[in-house]
Amino acid sequence: GMPVGVVSGDDILGRIPHWIEEGVALDHLETGEPIATVADRLVCANAYLGARPIAEALQQGARIVLTGRVADASLTLGPAVAAFGWAWDDWPRLAGATVAGHLIECGAQATGGLWHKWNEVPDLAGIGYPIAEVRDDGTAIITKPEGSGGLVTVANVAEQLVYEIDDPARYRTPDLDVDLTSVALHQDSPDRVRVSEATGRPPSDTLKVAAVYRDGWTASGMVVVVGRNADVKARAAGQLVLERVRRAGFEPAESLVECLGGGDVVPGVLVPWDPVYEVVLRVTVRDPQRDVVERFCKEMAPLVTAGPSGITGYATGRPSPRPAFGFWPTLVPRSLVPASVEVREAGRWIEGRAR
Repeated sequence: GMPVGVVSGDDILGRIPHWIEEGVALDHLETGEPIATVADRLVCANAYLGARPIAEALQQGARIVLTGRVADASLTLGPAVAAFGWAWDDWPRLAGATVAGHLIECGAQATGGLWHKWNEVPDLAGIGYPIAEVRDDGTAIITKPEGSGGLVTVANVAEQLVYEIDDPARYRTPDLDVDLTSVALHQDSPDRVRVSEATGRPPSDTLKVAAVYRDGWTASGMVVVVGRNADVKARAAGQLVLERVRRAGFEPAESLVECLGGGDVVPGVLVPWDPVYEVVLRVTVRDPQRDVVERFCKEMAPLVTAGPSGITGYATGRPSPRPAFGFWPTLVPRSLVPASVEVREAGRWIEGRAR
């Protein structure tokens, strides 16, 4: 049967109570709050593993590797290390494969998806997914399946290069920190872009953790608002809903009134036409108590006849309460998160699951 490797160790939820007792800092990366404030409400917590266990599984003969949470670029670096036998301190080669992995990690973005010149992409409906041809020297060719839609050019590959990177001189992964400012892109031939000259250095002694916790209840209601100065009317209608909730004796912990089409998606950047004749009003609330959110839900529908004129379009129906979840990004010492690798024939995995 086909050898299948399984990488585990990313799930750290069960270890967090012990770490709190031991004084391990798992503070929120943005607010600095200690994780103890949400520890009893955590539903999952996973560390981002790197390429090493993937490479180890492949070197043990696995043809397929299943893993938990892992850094996107590591999915390309692991196979490259296994194929070429690179050392884990060969920073230029590791950096090159990491950049290649970063370029193909997000669907079809390197082949024309999400490109600002989207209307110039040939056969966008049949867009092909990117391929990275990684070479032993750490360089790579970014291309796509022959005959597929989309395109691979220096311009759209460069856009993906700077996608979700934070500091371009220090793109952090579990395996190494990469300096993207040194990367060179060259159009070798149609739909083939060569990526070279990446540099890297040792990673930090921590791993990023993505944790999620229960955070009360939430609901969103949306309606279409039409007419002259529709954005002004929509914002007034949103505040009207919240005021009625307050007069009923409820005060949501958080509320947000958005006027989609009125410049609220990117405030200060997208400037609406004046006057605006059509927008979508979205009102959202969150509160620890479900009854507060339920009261808000009851106030959206009456807007049609008990609010400003021109309100229509309940495309999403009446809002209803749903559980709210909060995101807790943090760091954990990598020494506390050992990964384990096991390779079995596919049939043996199935037998083990049946038992």
